Amino acid sequence: MTSETPSLGGSDLPRKESVVSTLGDDSSNRWYLGLEVGTTGISAALLDRLTEAVYPIYWLSDSQESDRIFRLPSRVYLHRKSGCEIGETEVLQGFKPYLSWAIPHHFGEDYAPCPLLQVSPTQKLFLGTFKQALQLLLSTISPQGGGDNIDSEDGDLTLPKNYQSGANGLTDQEFKTAYMSLSGVVVGCPTQASHAYGFNVRETILAAGLVKSPSQIWMVEDAIATWLSEWEPKIDEPTLIIDAGAATTELMVMGISQEHDLTYADCFGVSVTYGGYDVNLDIICQFCAENMIDWDGSYLVLPTPGTSQRTHRDRLQQKLVLSALIDAIESQKPSLQAGKNVTISLQENQVKVTANELDRRVLVPFVKNLNREFNHLISKVGVSTVGIKRAICRGGNGSWSVLSQWLRQKLPNASIISITDPESWCNYAIAQGLARLPLFPELLNYSSQQYGDYFLLGELLRVFGDLPLSIPEVMTRLEERGVNTRCCKSQILAILKGQLPVGFIPSELDTPLIVPISKHPQIDIINQGAIFYQDVDSSYFVNLERSEMCLQYLQQLSREYHQVLTEPLAIVQW
Repeated sequence: MTSETPSLGGSDLPRKESVVSTLGDDSSNRWYLGLEVGTTGISAALLDRLTEAVYPIYWLSDSQESDRIFRLPSRVYLHRKSGCEIGETEVLQGFKPYLSWAIPHHFGEDYAPCPLLQVSPTQKLFLGTFKQALQLLLSTISPQGGGDNIDSEDGDLTLPKNYQSGANGLTDQEFKTAYMSLSGVVVGCPTQASHAYGFNVRETILAAGLVKSPSQIWMVEDAIATWLSEWEPKIDEPTLIIDAGAATTELMVMGISQEHDLTYADCFGVSVTYGGYDVNLDIICQFCAENMIDWDGSYLVLPTPGTSQRTHRDRLQQKLVLSALIDAIESQKPSLQAGKNVTISLQENQVKVTANELDRRVLVPFVKNLNREFNHLISKVGVSTVGIKRAICRGGNGSWSVLSQWLRQKLPNASIISITDPESWCNYAIAQGLARLPLFPELLNYSSQQYGDYFLLGELLRVFGDLPLSIPEVMTRLEERGVNTRCCKSQILAILKGQLPVGFIPSELDTPLIVPISKHPQIDIINQGAIFYQDVDSSYFVNLERSEMCLQYLQQLSREYHQVLTEPLAIVQW
């Protein structure tokens, strides 16, 4: 999101009115589900649009009232198919980031799965298995019972327990009635989420049976949901949102303009790919690497603390995923966040981690990196730190005292709200904020939902022929096909300049976890060079062979799914 983000009113809405309709206020459009898909767990909440009341979803593992949980852990068991050299049962968890990397699909006469992920030195899994794991988790939201086993290509997927869901504040029958008449699902996503991520999450929602059509699914940034969860009438102050999660840290500045009600055009965000999992890795690198890891000849570049460096971190995570060391550190985290010194033990080895050394070697570098991103963001937005009147910090990785100290120093005029206690209301805060989005339709970016990067790539490929086209000619031809180019000009220009959509071609260059793809005819040809070229007079032309392969590949990507990539996504406008 940038200052160039179009407003949501009038002519800036997508032109294809045939795929945009407006909901009325009758009772048939009464119930909506807010859904948070987190790295460590999922949460959900129901909105009654008529009364504006929100009801958090809970899960019971048995009939005991005390066993209610409002956040279902993202933990799924994979029982390998016979003949596997690895143990019979493996645990899949923390897989949300994988869904950004590609759209899982099959190719060739042998229906080969693509892509495969090398998630550990001995563990190779199809990306589609992780998507099915999320589907299994989402199916438990149904009041009729979910969590039935799923037969994936890698084995049988099951949950650790049998769960029954309910809605806090509704009777079982009221919950069932609301669920069966859902008008839509509002699901959270990271700032600047890839189109592959949105596609994959929508498919899991549809496969889990929450709603029937992609047009009933809206995606909104988690940071906006955090703002909505804390919204109060007449408190629309300039606000900084920090969503400090396990995989990413989201920064968003909202409400700078006080001349009108808040809209999506007033939201400016950035996503930093560093979170609680990365703190774990940095603790390992800084305190445990020498005497608690069996490197077994592995050559790894240890990441610089506090920074993203995804390639180094993915390789290290791949090495350690089967180790008990990460669990040992995670168990000590509450004590570390409370400022205590701890001893981490693994087999016969022990290391002492002091609060002061942890701050100096891990957390201060992280906050410095966050400070750089924040400075860049507010410079882009054009606001001073003294102009921000409120800060909301949410997420387990926001519990470190170094982060709260930085916030107080950075924002001297801001009231700071911290919702980071894992046992508190923050378990479903994001879901509650997402559920409230239908009450604030101005905060949804309709145009970006409708015009995904993969769709725009296909449209660009279809408007080109043998002759080069100037930018105005490209825009004219797209508009003749019904595309509102004002809403997506930056996306179009990026593709023309050679930036294929993130996750379009899964590549080990993006992450070492992706196994190099072989014998995939479309990908082999597409990877031979650029698709669009710029002529000497600044016009563009297309490589016809690679263009044809791209179109075939786009068709292949969606042939197994409910969504299609050859049409804009139909979005119902509130």
